[in-house]
Amino acid sequence: MPFKPRNPYAMAARQRNAGAHEQSERARRRSERQALQQQLRDNPQDDSLYGGRQPARNRRQG
Repeated sequence: MPFKPRNPYAMAARQRNAGAHEQSERARRRSERQALQQQLRDNPQDDSLYGGRQPARNRRQG
């Protein structure tokens, strides 16, 4: 019984979907944004994150 020839298009598609070796640009931006939000939550009184000023909601009225 002779063998059926392989489909060259199927092999090319399989190799193309082998996976990325680094984060996509979108994933990198998302992780940076999440890290910044985590940093802001952990250090709410750290003035360096606000350019030396406290945000308006934390300013004293007076």
